[in-house]
Amino acid sequence: MTWNDRRSQAKRDRCVEATVTLSDDEIAAIEKSDMEPGLDHFNVDC
Repeated sequence: MTWNDRRSQAKRDRCVEATVTLSDDEIAAIEKSDMEPGLDHFNVDC
């Protein structure tokens, strides 16, 4: 992740997880998960 990416991420106040630290099972769980209804505003880029 570049410095600009980190700065931009901090502005959005979101957590960042390096995907290289996740196991295959954790990635699979994330891929099949769904966000709860009413939280779509978290997908908006500022």
